[in-house]
Amino acid sequence: MKCTLCGYEFDEKQAQEVCKNCPFMKGCKLIRCPNCSFEVPREPKWLKYFKKERKSDEDK
Repeated sequence: MKCTLCGYEFDEKQAQEVCKNCPFMKGCKLIRCPNCSFEVPREPKWLKYFKKERKSDEDK
C-alpha cells in the first residue's frame, strides 16, 4: 500500500501493528500509515491481485 498523505509504501501487516491498540480495530475499515499515522481505506482485493500480476510481469 502507499499512503496518500506522505507517500510511504507499506504492507497491511505493518499497519496492523500500528492499529492493534485501537479499540475499533475489529470493526474499522481503515488502516493507519506506520510513518505518519494517517488513516487510509484498505486496498480492494482486485487491486492487490492486479498489482501482484503486474509485478510478476515486470520480473520477466
